Amino acid sequence: MIIVKIELHSAVTGKVTELGRLHITNDGTGTELRGNYHVEKLGKRRWLLARGRVENWPRKSASIFRLLRRALNAVLPPENT
Repeated sequence: MIIVKIELHSAVTGKVTELGRLHITNDGTGTELRGNYHVEKLGKRRWLLARGRVENWPRKSASIFRLLRRALNAVLPPENT
C-alpha cells in the first residue's frame, strides 16, 4: 500500500496538522507489467471521503508521481475552471 499524507507545517508555531491521506492499494488482479489499484481519500480525522480505481496502470514504465496524479483524479470531482 502507498500512503500519501498531506500535512500543514506552521511557520509561526511549528505545529504539524494532518489535513488528509490518500491510500493506493494494489488489488492483486493485474499482471507483472500492469496493475489495478483501489484508491481511498481520507479526511483529517481519517474518515473515508471518496473511493476510486486506477486500472491497467503501467507499473514498471511510469513514475510514482504519475500514479499519484491518476489516483487523485479517481477520487476528486472535475474542476470547473
